[in-house]
Amino acid sequence: MGILEDMRRIKGDGEWMWVNARILAIDMAVDAKAASAWLPGGMKLLEPARATVFVADYPELTIDVDPYHEAAVLLHVRFGWMQAVFNPWILVDDDSALILGREALGCPKKMGKISLTLEDDHVEASVERKGVQLLEVSGAVKGPLPDPPPVFDRHWITVWGLMGLTVQKLLRWRSAEEIHEAQKVDARISVKGSEKDPLHELKLGEVLEARLYRMNFARAQSRAVPIPIFPVSPSFMLRNYPLRYL
Repeated sequence: MGILEDMRRIKGDGEWMWVNARILAIDMAVDAKAASAWLPGGMKLLEPARATVFVADYPELTIDVDPYHEAAVLLHVRFGWMQAVFNPWILVDDDSALILGREALGCPKKMGKISLTLEDDHVEASVERKGVQLLEVSGAVKGPLPDPPPVFDRHWITVWGLMGLTVQKLLRWRSAEEIHEAQKVDARISVKGSEKDPLHELKLGEVLEARLYRMNFARAQSRAVPIPIFPVSPSFMLRNYPLRYL
């Protein structure tokens, strides 16, 4: 039975799987040379080079996964004809979400401590792993954003497959989303790194735009099925081993 059939069997076609998700997304300038080292061969950064850092709270799911938090870096790229985001780094605070993300979608999820809080018109986020405070965000919510860019309803590319003699592949997927609310945020962010989570290597710079979303996303439908599109050179894994596996 394929992935789509499994998803329909579990919850029925068309039901939102992540409900009332809160996502703080921050677009930032990034050092093109540094970020290119995190990409598989054949993939190019869009110009000007930028990344989206996001921290999310998923309080309600209709699949058998407990509520959890997530933090990720997305690099805006072109691969062949396709504009997409590439996901080189991502943390969660639930092991079921980690397993599902790594095995089904190729997201290189690792465990961490993540918080996202909203009080009145102020939002704060914090991301910690192995004793290192990797991300700290504080911002004022400034009002509605009428036409926000998508978070999940776009092409995502990840690297899927086991280490070893098997050939890893680029995986392409996208998820439908229903944005209930999007607001502008005047955000300040501190980014640090460690040997196992070297975010400092990206040399993240100016905050270009920050947004706070409330949305539903991911339905059992054909475009949500991950599609392998290209083999990945073993050199990618060797270059990015700490980032993805430690």
